[in-house]
Amino acid sequence: MNYEIEKTPGQRKCCRGFLCSFLTLCYFDTDQNCAAILGMKYFGEHKKGTLTMAWALANRNGYASCHGGQKEYSLEGGKKFVASVYGLSGSGKSTLTHAKHNGKYDAFGGIKVLHDDAFIINTDTCASVALEPTYFDKTADYPTGCPDNKFLLTAQNCSATLDEEGHVQLVTEDIRNGNGRAIKSKLWSPNRVDKIDAPVNAIFWIMKDPTIPPVVKLKGSALASVMGATLATKTSTAERVAAGTDMNALRIAPSEDTPSSVSAYDSLQAWAESDEAALAAEATNEIIASTGLTVKFAADGNTLVYEYYASDSLGLDSQSPEELATAFEPVVDQYRSSISSLFDEFESNFGFNLDGIRFVFYSEDGSKELFSSEIPNE
Repeated sequence: MNYEIEKTPGQRKCCRGFLCSFLTLCYFDTDQNCAAILGMKYFGEHKKGTLTMAWALANRNGYASCHGGQKEYSLEGGKKFVASVYGLSGSGKSTLTHAKHNGKYDAFGGIKVLHDDAFIINTDTCASVALEPTYFDKTADYPTGCPDNKFLLTAQNCSATLDEEGHVQLVTEDIRNGNGRAIKSKLWSPNRVDKIDAPVNAIFWIMKDPTIPPVVKLKGSALASVMGATLATKTSTAERVAAGTDMNALRIAPSEDTPSSVSAYDSLQAWAESDEAALAAEATNEIIASTGLTVKFAADGNTLVYEYYASDSLGLDSQSPEELATAFEPVVDQYRSSISSLFDEFESNFGFNLDGIRFVFYSEDGSKELFSSEIPNE
């Protein structure tokens, strides 16, 4: 039986509950094709959980699972051209997939849309099949009053206002809330199909690196795969990020269509300094807020370090070493029974074979070490 525990929206899967919120849990039994999604407030997590199962099932039955959009162009002379667009959440897959190109191809039969987010490709016939009857798209690209919005079935993270006639109007832009989303009817695309028989002619990776020309054509499949494994992108409002994150900073992230063994970090230190580590610390601090402790992650070579800071209000400065050990050992002990899972997760997700995990407790200003304990990876 295989299982994964997921963090809050937009975050990578993490190891055990103590690196993420205890209020949310995703349990996947891929052998039985079942999943339990508990405590999620974001509908996108339910969609991702469902797609995780569907993609895994497709992969075991001779299909390539794709997180992207696909469309078929009708060209002059009865020719067809199938394009697949791949990118991380919020990068523009839906916008490009549904683009009508000012009717440029209407005279030849128009454009057929398979889907803008999830499909599979039969590795024998090369035919593509859509996995969703509707669409789950960001609303910010479709301003209030946009005719496309008449196809919305439900909306989330959007505000509402009254127009001059007293009618309620949906505010689709990310003004009050971020990551506005909506489920759109299949009828949004008058040329929507559920299957495209023709093989894919071109794959497009969406990059946001200004040093790369607007359009680059690659002929070698090996180089194209590497580009997909190292997408140059920027943080979008589709992600839950730590406070103070520079949304315009360029970052390299593996495509969600690449194996999970491809690590976005070249060292444990790089992970400890990443937004992902900051988010993990933020989620943990929310849980332990009432204890008077805060935590952040650091790296000492190949040893992961939990740095705890004790509030002065706890009055620990006057405690003896024995009393401090009595106070902090239970915090460390809660990790011991499940520490092997944490070691395994860091190895499988990031390729890091940790030497151990160290727990260090400091005074509030960090000037005094109160207690430390280390669990080796044996």
